[in-house]
Amino acid sequence: PSFISLFEPLVGGETRFPRLNITIPPRHLSALLWPNVLDRNPRASDLRTEHEAMPPTAGVKFAANLWLHQFDFRTPNTHGCDMDKHVASFTRDVRRGGGGGGAE
Repeated sequence: PSFISLFEPLVGGETRFPRLNITIPPRHLSALLWPNVLDRNPRASDLRTEHEAMPPTAGVKFAANLWLHQFDFRTPNTHGCDMDKHVASFTRDVRRGGGGGGAE
């Protein structure tokens, strides 16, 4: 996921990752990007990246969320397909030097 800061509050409005003990302040027209899955298993959530938006204590915060996906997530979710097939296809494509763009 990523978080895009469109307007920075005067005080507060940080993004806090409690399990990592990291707090990142918003910066006007900047983006914060992090993986939320494990490298060794892209189907497993990396629980260390659970985060929370802290409220601004002065001023106004405007922001947008953007989700980036490594592979087609809609087809398996809408048709009950086995995700292992799609992850394997993605891995094969990447190993061949491709972008890992599609399922077989």
